[in-house]
Amino acid sequence: MSQELNNSSFMLNSSKYSFYNIILTYGSILLGFFITIAQTKVITAEEIGVLSILYTLSLTIGNAILFGVPSAIIRFYKEHAQDDRQKTAFIIVSFVLPLLVFLVVSLVLLFVIDSIAGIYNNVSLTKYIQYLYLFLFATIVGKIFRVLFEVEQKPLLANALHDTVFYGLHMLFLCIMLATDIGFHLYFIFFLALFFVRLSFFSGFFSVFFKLAKPDFSYFNKKRSLRYFTYCFFMFFSSMTGTLTASVDKLMMGYYLNITMVGIYTIISSFSIVISMIGGAFSRITHPMVALYWQQQDMEKIGTLYKENTNLQLFFGLYVFIILSIFAENVLDIFGQEYLVGAAALIILCVGNLVNLGTGICGGIIFLSKYYRFDLYTRGGLMLLAILTNMVFIPRWGLNGAAIATALSLSLYNVFKVLFVYWKLKLQPYSHQTISIICLALLFAVFVFFWQDAYNMNNIFSIALFALTTFVFYFGFALFVFRIQEVRTLFQQIMPFYNPDTSR
Repeated sequence: MSQELNNSSFMLNSSKYSFYNIILTYGSILLGFFITIAQTKVITAEEIGVLSILYTLSLTIGNAILFGVPSAIIRFYKEHAQDDRQKTAFIIVSFVLPLLVFLVVSLVLLFVIDSIAGIYNNVSLTKYIQYLYLFLFATIVGKIFRVLFEVEQKPLLANALHDTVFYGLHMLFLCIMLATDIGFHLYFIFFLALFFVRLSFFSGFFSVFFKLAKPDFSYFNKKRSLRYFTYCFFMFFSSMTGTLTASVDKLMMGYYLNITMVGIYTIISSFSIVISMIGGAFSRITHPMVALYWQQQDMEKIGTLYKENTNLQLFFGLYVFIILSIFAENVLDIFGQEYLVGAAALIILCVGNLVNLGTGICGGIIFLSKYYRFDLYTRGGLMLLAILTNMVFIPRWGLNGAAIATALSLSLYNVFKVLFVYWKLKLQPYSHQTISIICLALLFAVFVFFWQDAYNMNNIFSIALFALTTFVFYFGFALFVFRIQEVRTLFQQIMPFYNPDTSR
């Protein structure tokens, strides 16, 4: 009974939790922004490219090793969470399966890892690629920990341990590098060590918050095991195609251009990811809710959550999109003249991420439903489209070509998902509130454009101050002038003592 009450309370305050998660996420983003600036001052674009290729490879291969287990945890965890022994067995299986795959993949990598490095023909990458095994282990275990904390209704703690602590320690070390004469090799070792520091934090909190008992594996009978592994199998292909699509631009750019251009593109794309991280902050809250509603077959709640989530994501996403697009050159100029070539690419990538954000949780609705196979098929098409467009556009237009290929592939993929959800479930994510949000964003964009043109702000601190100040007005207009319901509901959840309908 207490578990049901906890679930109910969590669901009712989902927007509030999502907002707090966004605040924590943007705290991490702010740290990430300063990290990006500091990186360009202490290491070269080529060295940034080496880090980017290794990190991208670890994410890509790591998703293959995970074998769809994170998605399976989101979908099936609640079925096992009622009994401590069953829950313990489920958690053990969720760790053991990827670790067994990790051992197999590591053996294969022993024979091909030098060939992978040879593709890029870069001495530094060849030197450091042997550390890929450690990156892989830390990546897969960290991902499982994070998802387990999220389904246990501790998304804020998961976000803090996974991102905030990691970025804080990273920034501290970069400050030391700015004041001393530390070279890239020591920085690389510290960067790798941070992944294991993160694991130690997760392990410590895991022992505190998770009540484990003697595992009862009998719950995994033939029927349940088949359902679990079938789902993992399809989610493996789905996640792999999604990961390859997200990383193919960097991997192919390293082949067609050079590692230095990968470094520049990495800095540029890190800003566009600011938009997509809004969706991540919301999905970590809403996906477990969608899984629960599917178990209850409550389509009305899924539909309501779908609309509310989309409108809130658009509300925050459009604000960030406007700031990044109008101040693109000003922001990139901080890193040096060589990064200004990516201003157009930054805007193009932001468009793709905004389209992704504007389709809400359609992906979660699909992969948590009986139609999860559709996600595999569409992602397969998306991956092929991304590879083909990058092959055509990168040699022709360089950075901008990679950005166009990524944005185009991402946009088409998300449009197909929205149409599929409407076709199969008769659910769509938009309402008249969506129109109000777009009108507010257009009005705000005009204001920001003329303000920037009149005052020509080139200092990053003045831009940051301007962004923070104008967000207060942006939020206020949504609350009192455009009266956007989702924003008003969020405001009342955050400040229950204040009612915007009665206060003047």
